[in-house]
Amino acid sequence: MKTPPKPDSFNDTVAWVNYLNYIVGIGLIAWGIIDVVTSPLSPWNWLYPLYYCIFGMMLISAQHHFAFIDRNFLFLHHYFGRGLFTTYLGTLFVQYFEDGNFFFKVGSYAACAILMFCGLV
Repeated sequence: MKTPPKPDSFNDTVAWVNYLNYIVGIGLIAWGIIDVVTSPLSPWNWLYPLYYCIFGMMLISAQHHFAFIDRNFLFLHHYFGRGLFTTYLGTLFVQYFEDGNFFFKVGSYAACAILMFCGLV
């Protein structure tokens, strides 16, 4: 009797990390858009959301191995560098811990925890 082949756990982990990076990138873009819509009309209040959108697009385009990302942001090509970058993105949400409405406080705690987890995985 033949035994079924064991699943390759490394490939499964890599697939989950890739899915998490897509979700994190889309989440960062969504957070940036929501933050722009709900913030007062001041250029300084639009700076962080703009960077959230840019960083989200960088994570998504790193998954597709665009030449611009591979050439200029080589650390996003490797999982360790992408993990450090995602951990850095998690620290950006600490700014919402002190002030802001309830939605941003709860959302920032959740976003910070999810990004830190994705960075460590």
